[in-house]
Amino acid sequence: MDPSSRPAGTFYFGHLSAVVMLYTTLGLFEDSTPLLYDNFEESANRNYRTSVWGSFSGNAEFVLYECDEDGEEPTRRLLAMRNERQVNLLGCEEQPLCSWEQFLSLYQVRYTVYTVY
Repeated sequence: MDPSSRPAGTFYFGHLSAVVMLYTTLGLFEDSTPLLYDNFEESANRNYRTSVWGSFSGNAEFVLYECDEDGEEPTRRLLAMRNERQVNLLGCEEQPLCSWEQFLSLYQVRYTVYTVY
């Protein structure tokens, strides 16, 4: 495909609740200990705190790079960002650029699990 015939970007817009679900699916703010009724004090400094990172004007961006490596088939790498700052995706071996194949294999399972219900 001729690179000039492809769109420069594809944009989707949604509400905060959709962005929070996306962050949760990506595991961006997972904690090592689940938040329960009896461990509130232990979880005071938890990562999953929507009052801190769930701002009304928050956004998620994904940049897909096609890297030409010495004339071989181009490899695809994905950069994930939250509010214009890069984030590391759980399970990606190479940070901050995750290989496209690894991203698909890691998150296809999560997507399937969350969309069953």
